[in-house]
Amino acid sequence: MNRAIVYVDGFNLYHSLTSPAYKWLDLHKLSASIISSKEALAGVKYFSALCTWDQGKRQRHNNLIRIYRECGVEVILGRFKEVEITCPKRTPMLHCDHRYIRHAEKQTDVNIASQLLRDAYEERVEKAYIISRDSDLIPAIRLLKEMRVRTMVVFPPKTQEVEELKRVCGQHRLLKDKDIENALLPVEYSLKTGEVVSRPDNWS
Repeated sequence: MNRAIVYVDGFNLYHSLTSPAYKWLDLHKLSASIISSKEALAGVKYFSALCTWDQGKRQRHNNLIRIYRECGVEVILGRFKEVEITCPKRTPMLHCDHRYIRHAEKQTDVNIASQLLRDAYEERVEKAYIISRDSDLIPAIRLLKEMRVRTMVVFPPKTQEVEELKRVCGQHRLLKDKDIENALLPVEYSLKTGEVVSRPDNWS
């Protein structure tokens, strides 16, 4: 059977979810459901970053990552960078010099591209499924095709499909809410250590 690896752009996916309960997602189960029956799931790679400014969010995300690692998902983390933004002057009469800090996720697209090319170079994958709508991945996808690795872009639910990604990949699909509903983790997940990790109350 051909080997398939699923590459998950974490924030691209999670920001598209239409229900808080969908965040409690079993990535391995979702990945197994989107590949062809003629393929073997050779890996699931999850790309994200842990926030530093909200300990509650960080802890919830960290618990999810612990579960993913136990399920065999490879987790590749980037980082957040603080970016100072100046409020734009929307009209000549309005002079707003207010400055605020925005947190921008860094390295995710580079990490995905690097893993795609490494897996292709080391002949670990025959087909790459990419859950993302980030057009910055297009150069890496073009190189994959030159290396005879087939690709499918999987767009997160309720998002607009990116035409250029569709053209480059050739194969594409849009995840539906039903795909997510069928791939949720149990409300209480028992780790191999015996510790039970529960779905956060505000994710129900």
